[in-house]
Amino acid sequence: MVNDGLLTLSENVADLGGMAASLQVVSEMSNPDYKAYFESNATMWKSTTTKEFAATLSTNDVHSASKVRVDRTIVNFPEFYETYGIKPGDGMFVAPEDRVSIW
Repeated sequence: MVNDGLLTLSENVADLGGMAASLQVVSEMSNPDYKAYFESNATMWKSTTTKEFAATLSTNDVHSASKVRVDRTIVNFPEFYETYGIKPGDGMFVAPEDRVSIW
């Protein structure tokens, strides 16, 4: 399955912006529960599809696959690393200099 990065670019930026804005709101709570935040975000994107339909979507949909929308977005926020104790060498670790920030 191949995904055209230009096809999904604007929605990927929107996902980053949405997460940045909502994390800012959560951070202003008296006792922010980042674990609940990240897990509810992941739950929201749960989906099941066939390989054939996923292949069709990857060439026609402006949205990345749900797994990508979760996994490739959360790795850009320090709260994710702090919440789950993600360290260099862990599967989802992205070096700080390689993380994407849109503002």
